[in-house]
Amino acid sequence: MGTSWIFIAFLIHFTCYAYCEDNVGPGIWNIIHISPCPMGDSYEIQTNMTRKKIGRGVDGFDGCIFMGLNLTLDMAIRMEVCKEVEGGCKPFFLYTCDSFCTFMDETMPTLFKMLLEGWKLEPAECPVQEGEYCVSSFPFDYSSLFEEAIYGVFEAIIYAFNGPKEVMCLKVVTSFTKKEDDEDED
Repeated sequence: MGTSWIFIAFLIHFTCYAYCEDNVGPGIWNIIHISPCPMGDSYEIQTNMTRKKIGRGVDGFDGCIFMGLNLTLDMAIRMEVCKEVEGGCKPFFLYTCDSFCTFMDETMPTLFKMLLEGWKLEPAECPVQEGEYCVSSFPFDYSSLFEEAIYGVFEAIIYAFNGPKEVMCLKVVTSFTKKEDDEDED
């Protein structure tokens, strides 16, 4: 019986590697589009952002966030990610975290601190008081993201919750494309 499990595990690994070889690897991230969800003006936290290129591998964002309530440590987040395929966007990944601030601190600590500093917060940490916060040419350095991933175009709907109530919804469309040999960093 032990040998059959080893064979099955090898077969699964080989099949996945053969299938995934051209679909996974080093690449380049790009944020294609970022916008509030439909009916975005009905949420207590509203965003308005635009993207512009400010350098190789770095986009700049101009925009404001209006928070009709405090951003606290116990405000939860849910991300629903789909991958664009022939025929539409196929559900790909679902992520939830009990704390939006913890999620940002753990996944993008440098960018999150820079954003809070850009909002002129002292100290630059959660919680954040309700109000309007704006940034101009906020640099988003893609090198802070995963260097290897699945290639494709992804759409993420990001929700923030205050208890059971949805208070924010943001749509982000990104792509991860294969890195060509001449795009390697020096």
